[in-house]
Amino acid sequence: MTYTLIISMESMMMSLGRAQKVERLRGSLHCIGAPAQARHTVFVDGEAEAAAFRPDEYFDTPAELVSRTFNRPRRRAPRKPDTAGHAL
Repeated sequence: MTYTLIISMESMMMSLGRAQKVERLRGSLHCIGAPAQARHTVFVDGEAEAAAFRPDEYFDTPAELVSRTFNRPRRRAPRKPDTAGHAL
């Protein structure tokens, strides 16, 4: 007994589209679990200035929060206006 498998062109295209989407998603997962690579490059004029560089002063943030790469609060955060438009 012989079986003939007939696949429509539409079905093959949908299959190909799904396979491409899976590969695209797999490619975007390569960074999961890897250490963050966010870096700031600060240019200074000389070695003396580089030795005296203080990141907490430069980024205007508490020293214990300098290592954060996102959502780093500033020491002098802007004050939010109240509903009347005056600073609190």
